[in-house]
Amino acid sequence: MRSYARGRIDQVNASNTPFRKYKSTDHEGGICTPFIAAWPGVIQQQGQVCNAVGHLIDVMPTLAEISGAQYPAEYNGRTVLPMEGASLLPVFQGGKQKKERTLYWRTHRNSHRAIRRGAWKLVSATPQSPWQLYDLKHDRFETQDLSSAHPNRVKEMAELYAAWERKVGLDRE
Repeated sequence: MRSYARGRIDQVNASNTPFRKYKSTDHEGGICTPFIAAWPGVIQQQGQVCNAVGHLIDVMPTLAEISGAQYPAEYNGRTVLPMEGASLLPVFQGGKQKKERTLYWRTHRNSHRAIRRGAWKLVSATPQSPWQLYDLKHDRFETQDLSSAHPNRVKEMAELYAAWERKVGLDRE
């Protein structure tokens, strides 16, 4: 099933206004989605919008912290990669996230790539495309590519992204 009838997806998409691009991309229009949670007596910000950064990888650590479950170091005799996410419980309880972190994406048949480190986001539509750099603190809608103004930041973040690909095995595809 597809959510578009005819033509290319970029011609007939239901965009995620006001963000740039659309689903299946790693621009904000493709990855910025609401997370709705309710837990009476625990979630302090009921009925409010919270702008904390969360990721799908945060669900498992959140549930593990809530339940007291221990994440395994191995399964069936094989080493398990550690969880990359961070618990959202402190945010649910009205606090802040424990630390600023680096988040990674690789989507749409493994061609779109992105890394977010604090307010900085580096994104590329294909492994052959040049990286684009955005400062999400001042440009939430990704309108100003700052890659030429900050080449060292692009290099640093691209190296972090490549190291993450190697760590999780995406470089072997």
